[in-house]
Amino acid sequence: IKLTRPQGQKHGKWISDEQLRSVIVYAQARIGQTRTREKGLLRGSIGIRDAAIIACIFGCGMRREEVANLTWEKWQMIDGRPAWVDIIGKGDKRRTIPCSDWAALLIERWKTETGEDRK
Repeated sequence: IKLTRPQGQKHGKWISDEQLRSVIVYAQARIGQTRTREKGLLRGSIGIRDAAIIACIFGCGMRREEVANLTWEKWQMIDGRPAWVDIIGKGDKRRTIPCSDWAALLIERWKTETGEDRK
């Protein structure tokens, strides 16, 4: 049996531009808060981190598992554009994920916050 998908309809739950802006503003409002780990204190801004995670999901189109497995070595410039390189995603497929300009700004800010930009 072959099923046909209705044309022109959105599937799943969609978020509006206004809702996305609200989520990012909320995350950035938390800038200055710190997070701790069981083994010692890890200083950093929760708001900047959360905004970068939101940027990866909505500004790069990444899946949650892909975001959870990111490393800074995979953040590169390809032909002058920021992208995540060699991301292993659904079905163990490797892909390069371009990033929107607004998302790249938030990701770069998090990279600076973590000190990775100095390595």
